Amino acid sequence: DTKRPQLLFTRNEYKAITDAIKGYIRKYDNLKGRVLVDADCCYFLNWLKDVDGIETYYCSIGDFDKGVAKAYQNGYSGIIFQYGRKDDSSPELIELTHKKGLKMQIYYINESSVIEEVITYNVDFIQTDNIDYYNFVQ
Repeated sequence: DTKRPQLLFTRNEYKAITDAIKGYIRKYDNLKGRVLVDADCCYFLNWLKDVDGIETYYCSIGDFDKGVAKAYQNGYSGIIFQYGRKDDSSPELIELTHKKGLKMQIYYINESSVIEEVITYNVDFIQTDNIDYYNFVQ
């Protein structure tokens, strides 16, 4: 059920994933500060949020305000939101997110012109499958 991704894994499977991520952080010290985990499953993120070197992002599936509220209330690093949703990501919404002390990730952006526009919004991270854009920023 892609509208409720938390149903893709059982609680035990999420726990196993959590343990694996923690194990990699312990084994490979250079990963600290470079691991970002996003999910819409709060207990999964809660297991990881206090691990040194891991940032946690609540994946808001369609309701930006509720997503920001959940991320803030649970002490996550930030929120991840799909570009182009009904609550379209705007510079104003991102500024409000930052005022709450949260970081902002935007995903599903693959057009270079849109990536360049979203950069002006002052987002913290952009997820893209556009490898040509990587070459552009080098």
